[in-house]
Parts: sequence; structure tokens; C-alpha cells
Amino acid sequence: MKLELPSSSSTAEDQHTSYTDLLIVGAGPAGLTVAAWASRYGLKARIIDDKETQVHEGRADGLHPRTIEILDSFGIATPILKYGASIREICSWNPSDDDDSRIERTQRIRDMEMDLSRFAQGAIKQGYIEGAFLDLLKDEGVLQVERNVVTESISHDDLQERKHGEYAITLNVAYRNKSGSSDTDVRRERIHAKYLVGADGAHSWVRKHCGFELNKNRTQKHFGVIDIVPRTNFPDVRVSCVIHSARHGSIMTLPREGRLIRCYVQLAETGGEEDTFDDKEVSFEDIISKAQKIFSPYKLESGECEWWSVYTVDHQIAKTNSLHNRIFITGDAVHAHTPTMGAGMNVSIQDSYNLGWKLAMVIKGLAKPELLDTYRDERHKVAETLLDLDQEMSQFFVQGPCDNSKNYDEFRKKFTPFLSGTGVIYGPSMIRAEDDNDEQVNGDSGSPAKSGRSKFRSTKSLARNILTGQRLNSHIVVNQADASPRHIHDFMKSTGPWRIFIFAGDLTIAGQRKRLEAIAGHFSDPKSIVCRHLKPNEPEEAAVEILTIHSAPRVEIELLDLPEVLHPFHEKLGYDYWKVFASEASAKEREGDSEDAYSRFGIDSQHGCVVICRPDQHVSLVCDMEDVDMIDEFFEQVLVSS
Repeated sequence: MKLELPSSSSTAEDQHTSYTDLLIVGAGPAGLTVAAWASRYGLKARIIDDKETQVHEGRADGLHPRTIEILDSFGIATPILKYGASIREICSWNPSDDDDSRIERTQRIRDMEMDLSRFAQGAIKQGYIEGAFLDLLKDEGVLQVERNVVTESISHDDLQERKHGEYAITLNVAYRNKSGSSDTDVRRERIHAKYLVGADGAHSWVRKHCGFELNKNRTQKHFGVIDIVPRTNFPDVRVSCVIHSARHGSIMTLPREGRLIRCYVQLAETGGEEDTFDDKEVSFEDIISKAQKIFSPYKLESGECEWWSVYTVDHQIAKTNSLHNRIFITGDAVHAHTPTMGAGMNVSIQDSYNLGWKLAMVIKGLAKPELLDTYRDERHKVAETLLDLDQEMSQFFVQGPCDNSKNYDEFRKKFTPFLSGTGVIYGPSMIRAEDDNDEQVNGDSGSPAKSGRSKFRSTKSLARNILTGQRLNSHIVVNQADASPRHIHDFMKSTGPWRIFIFAGDLTIAGQRKRLEAIAGHFSDPKSIVCRHLKPNEPEEAAVEILTIHSAPRVEIELLDLPEVLHPFHEKLGYDYWKVFASEASAKEREGDSEDAYSRFGIDSQHGCVVICRPDQHVSLVCDMEDVDMIDEFFEQVLVSS
């Protein structure tokens, strides 16, 4: 079965020596996410890959909610969700108590990830993800993937002493023709770059040749992976399943686009000197035969096999993901693990989503280079958590039937926040204020980050349900100008700026209106760094934007009576009618949710507060509307004065 993939194309200009601000090695999902940020910021950037074409079949397939939110922020989630399968239920199967040669359903679980985002978990082949990113790059026209480019050597002397504006990295590459033969290289190029990102997978060339050390677990787990159109009488073929048999091992199944399903079939585990496993000896017939034994008494046949492979995975993690804030690795180049959690592509995209905007702001001269420290501190901690949880989940998968397999809902609960991606909370740093919950941040018991503890502290009581460091959850509000209901994430797209959310409270109260006028007056003053970065006549160049959500009845507020900085005037385009919103319960009820944004976030509907979010939607600071000097001071330590 063939499904139409989004189109993509690539070219490489004929040069001998070239210069670029940002060079990305690897055009899988991780590299393409960095490239998408580079495109949005209009960077002088290049992305190269040694393969002839994008992935079309197989590879990664699971999409967790936070990843879909990221894709949506780039405007590419809709076509992916159209083709993909939605996962809303998980079933656990174990040996029957009456006859352990047969499996039976022991639990049917509602997928708890649905409670953490407006998007449910989904599944679709990696090729669709890559194709959607490639279409984005093609449409925006800033950069495209250059293929059949082989990395040969790299030099990066004295990175620590070189200024951030210098071309401190030199990469020598060769362009080969489509035959891929080493003796048919048609030309070579020397690329000088200011920054380099290695997104080139678990066997990363960049990691190896730039001296990133690797911590590696000797134990290897081997899985047979098949994408098939099943002919089966198994009742749960269109939901995700975890199946443990008594004698033949375990299987995870995942519904896929069209009529496809994916099966992860346990093959073996090696680690001792006497252990031997040769994946080249394994055939598709071997994998399907083992799957059939595990599925007993149900029948399983392959009507069509789209793709199959054998995964041999060690648990490994690079000791760092950054070299002097000039060379970075991301995704599988940093962490390798089993497919049992379906987290690989998701965490890779999330790594790059964290890194891309930071690189772009530094390269464009909008932010200070110290901002790049936070990529190392934030995402390496996530990688460590990923490896710890994967060790536990993979052991559960291979150990056979047990109490956890029979009580899978309880076992899975500890994984759900991290797996969804929505539960990731970044620790204090120059871009994240301290918070009362810091002792629980990703298991980090308050130990100082390398980038330093924050000099600021969020006021938790102002927004009781918002965690500083976590991505701001979306909720429906109502546009003040046209009465249309909108999700908050709809105006938090990946276009570059920081967002200052002014939860203005009830503006029918005179005192509250004066508070809003005061904070608006401050941000209208060029002495404020916020004002200098708003740029109403060059919104695509703005590093900060202000969004206002009030709690008054919408019909009692006139947009143009509010301070102009809240609905800025463009010399050619007029007022911006998409910056002020009302939090009306009646609109939420029409959308099936009776809770308004103030209640959802735990904000006093009369008093309000300010919530500052980074370009990647994570919360940096929660403060009062009078704390304008602290807001300026916060941005002064991050942004370059304009």
C-alpha cells in the first residue's frame, strides 16, 4: 500500500569555499526542526544530508501531544493529523489464567495523554513528518536540504577563545552523484560556519569527530519491527496494545495511517561475552512467525508488508550536548534507547525546538550568547530522564507477564507526563525564574544549573495552576475584535518573539483599568527594553509581543479605548486586531468546556497578573502588573539592547 507523501526537493550550489552563520548536519526530524526555526528567523543557514532522499517508509512513527503542539506551532500539524491514526485507548494483554498458552485482555485504558493537551497521541510514518517540514522550507524559500553531501573532516580550533561572530568552524564536504560511489565524487567544498548543529543520528559523525564523549550501556536489546496490513481476528488491532505471552516474549502494537499497524516484536537481549545475535540472520518471516506465536489463539497474517527492520539498541547518552556553545548535537546524536516508549523522534524534535530559537536569536544579534548555555542545561537533563525511564520501560517489556503488566494503567502513570512532552519543566536559569515547585523539577532537587540560578522569582499565588518552566497549556479565549474563539496556542506560533501575557482582570473596574494603563504606559516608553523590541511597523523583526486577556464581558470593552501598545498601529496595515482577548465562559461552553482561562490558570479574575513566555511557549516568569522594572530587568539580561 502506498500513500502519497508531501513533496520535497533539494539542490546544492556549485561552490568551492563558502560561509554560513549556521550549518546543520542531518535532515531527519531533529535537523529539520532546527532548519524550520532558521527559516522563520531568516537566517543565513544551510542543512546538508548524506542521503539521496528523505525517509519514505518505516523508521519512527509515534507522535505525542507536545510534539504535535510543536508541529502545529509551525503550521504543519493539520496535514499530518489528517493522514495519521489517533491513539485514544491502550489495551494490556497477558496469558490467560485458565490456559497460559493463550492471551487475554486484562485491561482497557483510556490514554491519559489526552488530558494533558488539546491533541491526542497519534501515529504516522516519519516520512510524513519530514515531508511536511520540507514543504515548509520550500514554501518559505530561505533554505532547502542539500543532499548527497558527505562530511569528510572538520576543524574547530580555539572555540573557547573565538568571538561568537567569527567563522570558527570549518567543515570539508564532498558532493557525490546519485550512485553514492566514493570514486564518483564530483566536487568538494570547504564550509566556514559560526555555529554547527549535529542532528545526524545515533551514529553521529559530528559527535565522533568533535570529541563528544559517550556513556554507553553494554546491554543491547533487539527488536523486530514490522509495518503490515494485518489479516487478523485480534479484536484490538486498531488500538495500541502491550502484549505479554507466557513463553514467546512480548509485542507492542500501534495503529498506523490507512490500514497499517506497527508491531515491535521482542527478539533477544545480549550483553555477555558469550551472547551472540546477528541481525543479518533475521528475516521478515522470522519476525512474523514469532509474532504469530505471541498472538495465540488469535490469527495474524500479513496482507502486505510496507517495511520491516531489526533494531539493535544500546542505551547511550553523550556527556554533554554542546561544545563551547558553538557546536551542538541534538536528538539521537545525544541519546539512544529502545523503541518501547515511542519517544525517540518526539524527544529529538523537542531538543531541536529548544535549541533552534536560541541559536537564531543569538545569530541575529537579538539575544546574548549566554542564552545558549540553557540548551545544555535544559535538554541534557531531559535526556537523562529519558534514559532512566526507558531502562525501566524496556525491562518491563522484556521481563514477561508480571504485576505491572496486569496493572498497566498504574504502571504507565509515572511515564505519562514525560512521554506526552507536556510534563517537562525546565529549571531556573537566566530565562526562567525560580518557583515554589523547583524541588520537583524533573527530579532535580534544586541543584543549581550550570547557567546559574535565576535572580528572579515567580509569584506562584498569582497563577496557581501555572508552573514556571513548563509550557503554557492552551485554552480557548475570545478575540475582542471579532468575537471568534481562539486557542491561546493559535497566537503563540513559532514566529520568533517572546510573549508578555497581560491577564488584565476585570476592566470594568476603574482601578483595574488604571493598572492596565500604567503597565501599557511603561511599555510605550522607549526607555523600556520591551518597547525597543516591540517594533510595531516591523512585526516580523520584533523580539517581544504583548498579548492581553481580560476577564470583563467582551461587549462592555471597546478595543480602541485600550492603550495603543496593546493593539499596535502599523503605518500601512492599521491596527492589529489579534492581540486582545476576552476570557468568556459562554464561549468555552460552546466549545464543550465551561471553565474560562482565568479559572484554568488559577488567576484571580479581578486582579490578574503577567505571564512571560519564551518563543518555545515555556513560562519564564509570573509576576504582578506593577512589576514592570523586574520585567525590564529580566529582558535586559537576555536580550541585546536595541
